[in-house]
Amino acid sequence: YFNQQIAKFGLATTTSCLPMLGSVVGWDDEAMKEWIRRKVESWKPALELLGSQDVPAQVSLLMMRWIATARPNFLARALPPSSTRQPLRTHDEAVQRSVEKRLSLSFEGFSKLMFGLPMSMGGTGFTSAAQAAAASFLASVATTLPNLRHTPHAEDNILNLPTITAVGDAIEWIRELDPDCLDDLLPRSAAEFVSKFRKPDNAACNASLVLYKKLCMRLTTKHATTQLQNCTEEEKAVQRSRVTPYSAAPLRAYPLTSECSLTDNETRFMVAHATNSLLPELPSHCQQLPVLTAHASTSATPSTVDPLN
Repeated sequence: YFNQQIAKFGLATTTSCLPMLGSVVGWDDEAMKEWIRRKVESWKPALELLGSQDVPAQVSLLMMRWIATARPNFLARALPPSSTRQPLRTHDEAVQRSVEKRLSLSFEGFSKLMFGLPMSMGGTGFTSAAQAAAASFLASVATTLPNLRHTPHAEDNILNLPTITAVGDAIEWIRELDPDCLDDLLPRSAAEFVSKFRKPDNAACNASLVLYKKLCMRLTTKHATTQLQNCTEEEKAVQRSRVTPYSAAPLRAYPLTSECSLTDNETRFMVAHATNSLLPELPSHCQQLPVLTAHASTSATPSTVDPLN
């Protein structure tokens, strides 16, 4: 059946394309773990190159964000989150180290939180691939289920398949993080999930298309809300002040023209400002400085004032 459908479009199939657009097939745990490890390891040379001084900082930042999100998303869609979450967590850490190395910055505490927030929430857009693994996998299964009607398994009971078991595990993981997640968005069991998204109607298709985005936003918002509870009022104000399209514009800019090109120092300052990171060469606060106060009848006498008050 698959070959017939491919022939209708005048296409041909090929093999040995795993590095480009492939994924492991099967449920051998050891083989799967080894394949995932090698896949994630294959991304390191690119991160090392982008973390060096050989590539302009603005270009490095754009490409590293793609490596941090797009590549892991495909991996997470193809394999169960129980197998990908830890390798992707290691990858998240490697991406952060590369950005820190390229820009000579350090993200800790509140700065690390801002680094990992999406641009719509005032961050730099380097969202966690590990945190999105379950949402990616569920969205992939949801978009696949309606197409079962074109296969010999159209009427089969698929609840015992390893993929559907993994769906149940992913649902439980998300529910633990976000107990208030609406049932209309995410069913409470694998059986309900299959029943909802297996229907070949427009409602099910539309729901599957927005599932990933909505789940990721809920998980990110939940994580940010929890972390912000431990932040100071000043840090909370910084995060709220950056929730604007103008804050994200420089981070999204491609250096296609001179107006959109940033120097390495400008890129570094931009990220430091976005994450509220301190630049090592600048003082962390204003110092008390002597000033002269002029009086009409007496000579000027020095006094000390706090410029912040």
